[in-house]
Amino acid sequence: RVRPNIHLEEGDGDVSEDLLKLHRSTDATAGSFSYRHAPRVRALRDIEAGEELLLECTGKGIIGHEDKEENVDDDWDDQDDYVGERNDLHDTGVCLDQLSVKPSTQKGVGRGAFAKRAVGPGEVVATTPVLHLHRHSLHVFAQSIQPPEQQIVPINNPYNIEYTDQVVGDQLLLNYCFGDSKDSNLLLLPYAPGVNFINHAHPPHEANARIQWSTAFNETSYLRHMPAREFYDTPVKEWKGTLVLEFVATRNIKPGDEIFVDYGDDWVRAWEKHQDEWPKEKAKGYTSAQLYKEIHGDEQPIRTQEEQKLDPYPPNLCTACYFDDEDGGDSECLRPCDVMKRYEKGNDDTVLYDVTVYPIENVHENAFEHEKHCGNIPKGGIVVNELARQSVVIVDKPYTSDVQLVSAFRHEMGVPDGLYPPQWMAKDPNPVGDFILSPLKHGQLAPIRRKKDAQVVSPWTFRVGMDKRVRNVLLDYAEQMGILDLLRYTTFKGNSIEPSTVAKVQMGDGQNWHLQRPRSDWGANMQWFWPGDEAAHSHYLQALSLAGVDGILKDIGEYLGMEGIFVFHLEFMGVSHATHGTLHTDMDDTANKTFNIIIPLITMNNTSPELDVAESDDSQGAGRYKYEYNVGVMLGDESFHGTAAVDNRDEIRLMACIYVADVTEENASNVKYKLDLYEWPPFGGSFMKKWAGRHWKHNDSTVQLPKPNPDHILLKRRGKFETKR
Repeated sequence: RVRPNIHLEEGDGDVSEDLLKLHRSTDATAGSFSYRHAPRVRALRDIEAGEELLLECTGKGIIGHEDKEENVDDDWDDQDDYVGERNDLHDTGVCLDQLSVKPSTQKGVGRGAFAKRAVGPGEVVATTPVLHLHRHSLHVFAQSIQPPEQQIVPINNPYNIEYTDQVVGDQLLLNYCFGDSKDSNLLLLPYAPGVNFINHAHPPHEANARIQWSTAFNETSYLRHMPAREFYDTPVKEWKGTLVLEFVATRNIKPGDEIFVDYGDDWVRAWEKHQDEWPKEKAKGYTSAQLYKEIHGDEQPIRTQEEQKLDPYPPNLCTACYFDDEDGGDSECLRPCDVMKRYEKGNDDTVLYDVTVYPIENVHENAFEHEKHCGNIPKGGIVVNELARQSVVIVDKPYTSDVQLVSAFRHEMGVPDGLYPPQWMAKDPNPVGDFILSPLKHGQLAPIRRKKDAQVVSPWTFRVGMDKRVRNVLLDYAEQMGILDLLRYTTFKGNSIEPSTVAKVQMGDGQNWHLQRPRSDWGANMQWFWPGDEAAHSHYLQALSLAGVDGILKDIGEYLGMEGIFVFHLEFMGVSHATHGTLHTDMDDTANKTFNIIIPLITMNNTSPELDVAESDDSQGAGRYKYEYNVGVMLGDESFHGTAAVDNRDEIRLMACIYVADVTEENASNVKYKLDLYEWPPFGGSFMKKWAGRHWKHNDSTVQLPKPNPDHILLKRRGKFETKR
């Protein structure tokens, strides 16, 4: 760790005069750009030319939040290691002082970027590194706060937020990103000084610059060959270098000229549509807190609650107080407050206020370390007397500012055709995968073979043909039971449980099921949902009977020469996001008599192959298998597989999994090892032998899956079950 040599001053920077010039009732650009700019960064000591600028990112480098125990000399590396040779900067660096920022020449767009030096056609105007983001990460979703006792499953976040899949808008940051709105979810955020102020040219042919990949910094070109599904979640610290874009002049640019680029046809169409639909009539009574301050000044008395009954503030404004329950007033803690009394005191007639201070009514109250000094204010508030005028302010109510308008313009800047490589597009360049997908009849088994050489990938990995009734019935079962809704809730809707945990869930009809999530190093939001007792296990088995799975068990047993089959474990598996495939086996050393049969119930259209399959745990040799409806995948001993990288944000991949075993004296202990992972069945000793061949036996047609009871949900058609804790 190196001692910081700069710090970021507290506050969000200066408030732009655009906030005072624009009004949401007349300007469609309101809320489409940040009204704050130029946060100040100051040196903590003398800085040499060529020295790297270092900021403490944990907050301890921010004035007012130092941690005295951290600031010890022994804790820092030698600063000399971070000072480069000045001559090297001419060869390895680029000048970032190419642009100045001031009000744009275009009306209503905020600030613009202006050239400091003359630039000729083809020359670099500015260079900027970029960060990669997923479009979904900038969506704003409808959400609510659910106390733990009301949660369907224990939600894995510290604030008890329950998310939905209802997108209500996008964050302002989207407007500062480059992207391809039609064919890619990958966004690039430039962050060099001044480049975020480069505006769109009106009309587009007036643009005097364009973007391209940097020709000077190409050490990260390998990243442009990485599929987007892997690139999204690759931490920047793992990059060997940085992705860099250049703004290149398309004609002569003089010092003082404003820089413009063409944001693209999609952006123009979105802007024109926004102008036509801007709801001007709904904003006539709005006054921002900053504008109110400019009109009335800082010294105007703050109205009491009684005074506001006759002369209220604009509906989007409220009073707030700087307050610390330990020190009284003038603290860094700003909290909502009601002014109860205003009066003069002392020889100089100082105006003081008696107020009631309230806690922040959101999930972040007392959530962060730097807020603890604000104290625990009770919900009913606390009375504070004799606050000075500077401690009582007028502020915008939460979520009422221009940038938080649902109707504010949001759209990324378009990238030129060809800038994004094919690997970053939504469509997979190899959508059908690496294996032969020949037609199969119901119950027909075939080894999985590679396309390139027709070789079997693993001797105990098969495709299994199935009548469409199998998928239809099992999908209906998942829907009727509420399982599909639950797995959607815990995957792409964002309400997953903690990794490496199991949550007990009682379904609406009283059945006990278990929800499980794998370890965090799997890099997935995958969830397994499986019966937690004999009644739930039998209920699932009855659904298999209705689906016609008896015939499939018979065909499997005869094909592999088994003596009997026991369906020992059942589950549904849902996933919508995975950064990589974690190769593993479900079965080992069972004499090739234990299998996991994966039945695709929901796959997403136009997505990449879903399953990595290999003959060892070496991911370099893995091939990508494309799931097919009405064809299952059967994985036995030493069948290495893993959920392939996937990034779907509006639906899950849903699978039914049937674990079967031909239990013998030789493999009983290893099959039992797998069964010990689950609470049902409770295997051991005589119980194990008793259940061998329970659901199919060679030359005994009377042994079958249990027939459904008359009150089975698939027979009663009672509609979707709700779930409860």
